[in-house]
Amino acid sequence: MQGIKNSSTGKSGVHSESKSSDKMSCFKNRSEEERAGATTRYRNAVELKQDVVAVIYLKFGFCIKINSHPDYVETAKRFQKSAEQHDANAQICLGFMYYFGNGVVQNYTKAAELFQKAADQGDELSQICLGYMFSLGKGVKEDKDEALKLYREAATRDKANIDVLLGDIFYSGIGIKKDCRYAHKLYFDAASQGDVIAMCGLGNICRDNDDQERAFIYYKSAAIRGYGPAMLQIGNIYKKRPFIDVNTTSEKEAAENYRKAADWYGCKAEQGDVVCQNILADMYYDGIGVEEDKDKAIKLYQKAANHGYAKSQYKLGSIYIAQNNISEAKKWFSKSAEQGFTDAQYGLGIILQSENNISEAKKWFQKAAENGHILSKFKLGAIAMRQYNESTKQIKELYCLENSFF
Repeated sequence: MQGIKNSSTGKSGVHSESKSSDKMSCFKNRSEEERAGATTRYRNAVELKQDVVAVIYLKFGFCIKINSHPDYVETAKRFQKSAEQHDANAQICLGFMYYFGNGVVQNYTKAAELFQKAADQGDELSQICLGYMFSLGKGVKEDKDEALKLYREAATRDKANIDVLLGDIFYSGIGIKKDCRYAHKLYFDAASQGDVIAMCGLGNICRDNDDQERAFIYYKSAAIRGYGPAMLQIGNIYKKRPFIDVNTTSEKEAAENYRKAADWYGCKAEQGDVVCQNILADMYYDGIGVEEDKDKAIKLYQKAANHGYAKSQYKLGSIYIAQNNISEAKKWFSKSAEQGFTDAQYGLGIILQSENNISEAKKWFQKAAENGHILSKFKLGAIAMRQYNESTKQIKELYCLENSFF
């Protein structure tokens, strides 16, 4: 296998022996606070950046193994001793610590060297971590061919969870060229072993190729085994069918499809899924697929909103606006707006403007406008005209407004 190539060292990590903040903390000690912050960073890496190393760290339980020790620095020293004795498990664990900067100064080159040592011993997860780093040139010189070689070598292990992980990489094209054909093979191999995530992956590929019927079969195979994301996808298929088959679907068939969609969304909503809770709430609020029940809808919105789902928070704010309960509307718009939901930012700006808090209203209109919210741009323009008596032409140029607004 190709050896590690030179690259620059990352220096953004924080050593766990650094001085603690003077601010009040809910944590008992620095190590506990650092571990909690680290977990948030890993999840953000997974959700926002598709960081494969972070995915492996969380999905395969390395976070539990490393965080089970009270102090990161001592943990790193312990793994270092075992890594020097060619312990592949210790090498990958220490590699994670260098990758994230836990207990040691963050250093991608050292992380890659440790992943390389474990990979040379046949550790497939280290091969994937190293492949990801080669694909992006992270701690090593970028080499897409070496990344592909490492991924394919890991795939020879014929383990369902490994095939699913690699299937996700090739399906999404994370750091490499997207290859749906190879992703299909990996998902199929894993699905043949009963892996529900792989079944859902096959469904996604069929859906993207407009093969809705085959997608439905794969989704249902995973859904009847209790896999939530597949339940969501089946609900989506039933909900869209009346629009896809608009010329052949009768009113009765459309109603039945909506009912089935509501059933599947309900299954997932009962598992606590905020997306399905919000979709089901919409259906109850408007009486689509189920009998209209606004009280039930509000309870579902509330559940999702209490778990931080921005869309449901915005919906609650809108409902309270309609009820003229401005204080509650403001509360929920604020929660949603702080998460970047542009409609909520606009709604919060409207409330603040009505309270004559123009400076705060402008701040939220500006945030929404920066995300392309047209009405917020209009509001900013109107406020500027009143405050600074700027010309219509200047306002249009400043806020990129369409002629139709003036």
